[in-house]
Amino acid sequence: QGAVLTTDTDSFIIGQRVWVGGLRPGQIAYIGDTHFAPGEWAGVVLDEPNGKNDGSVAGKRYFQCEAKKGVFSRLTRLTREPLAAGGGGGGDSTASTPLDASFRSLTSPARSGTVSPTHSVQSYASKSPAMAGKAASLNVGDRVIVSSGFGSRPGILKFIGETQFASGTWCGVQLDEASGKNDGTVEGVRYFECPAKYGIFVPIAKVTLSPSARKTSARLSRAGSKESLNSLATMSSIATTATSRLRMSAQVSLTAW
Repeated sequence: QGAVLTTDTDSFIIGQRVWVGGLRPGQIAYIGDTHFAPGEWAGVVLDEPNGKNDGSVAGKRYFQCEAKKGVFSRLTRLTREPLAAGGGGGGDSTASTPLDASFRSLTSPARSGTVSPTHSVQSYASKSPAMAGKAASLNVGDRVIVSSGFGSRPGILKFIGETQFASGTWCGVQLDEASGKNDGTVEGVRYFECPAKYGIFVPIAKVTLSPSARKTSARLSRAGSKESLNSLATMSSIATTATSRLRMSAQVSLTAW
């Protein structure tokens, strides 16, 4: 339980390299609710067998790993870097893994400024076609629902794309209530603007289009179709009238001749 080591818990994702308690290195294998305690927990596969289980607790399995390499921790007790050099007996070995090296490059203080959502979405879609469909279905300005350990929270999608604080595609949302974590800025990089505590970043998998947004889109689509049909009917009527007038003119000319 201990002290809070990390406040930005929404940025943790499965597969990410972390240190439990800032000391024991491992990889996140599960994030979600559990039956043994309320709230959101992380299941971590440790590098060394100094854990408590194999991914199951009291007969319920959350993930799979070797015996004594599994441990469950509050997300606030995970860190992205070791708090002490060589902490947990894996300082040097873990730093050389591709995942950790990639994460370090993304979170480097030298990478700062403002991120372009358009460029980020295009870059991610080219790398991961599996999620390109969902990314294409969401647009900045959409009403969305954010699902997390705090329940479902409505808001407006302000950003979608890659970030500098973690790999993958993230959604920046301005919540309807001040239950967020920021104002659209993370670690000195601004992704969007909103009032303080109204902004939040979550993986794209935790964001869905709001039902009200779907209804609005459907109404606009139907309205557009109706307008198009009316336009076609009007054009057809004009063409018919013009044809009739030409025929009448021709008949008058023949009679006069």
